[in-house]
Amino acid sequence: MSLAWKREIPEVTSEEFDSMKAAYRQRPDEELEKMLLRVQPIVRVYNTLYPMKRPFDVRRFTYAWTADVNASPLDGLYHLCEVLTLHLPRHGYSGIFKPTVGEVLDAIPNEFADRVRAFELFGPSDKDFRRQQSAMNEGYQIGLAVLYQ
Repeated sequence: MSLAWKREIPEVTSEEFDSMKAAYRQRPDEELEKMLLRVQPIVRVYNTLYPMKRPFDVRRFTYAWTADVNASPLDGLYHLCEVLTLHLPRHGYSGIFKPTVGEVLDAIPNEFADRVRAFELFGPSDKDFRRQQSAMNEGYQIGLAVLYQ
C-alpha cells in the first residue's frame, strides 16, 4: 500500500466528540514505555518515513515540533488503520497543534495495540480547526494517527 502525503481529518460532531472523551483513557507511563520498545513514532521527510530518536519524555515531548530522526528510514510498513486522537493545547492557545507521543499512544485502540509497529500523526489544518469547533470549545484538538504494522 502506498503511503499518502496528507490526510484530511474528518469532521467530528458534538456527539462523536463526547464519545471520544468518554472512551479516552490515559495509559500508565510504564505501559507507554513498554509500547515504545516495539512502536516507533515516525516522521515523514520527502515521502520517506523515519523513526524518531530516543530517549524523550512521552508525556512532555512535542511530537511534531521537535522531532529528531534516525538516519535510516523504516521499511516494510503496512497501513493498519487510522484513529482520531485527542490533544490538549499547549501554551494556552488552541490554534497551535503540539501533541505528545503519549497522547498518540493513549489513542491506540487495545485491539490494535499488539500489532502496531509505527505511527504517523497528522495535525489539523486551518480548515480542520474550523470543523472541530465542539472540541475547540472544550479546550481540545483532534489529530489523525495513521497506524502501521
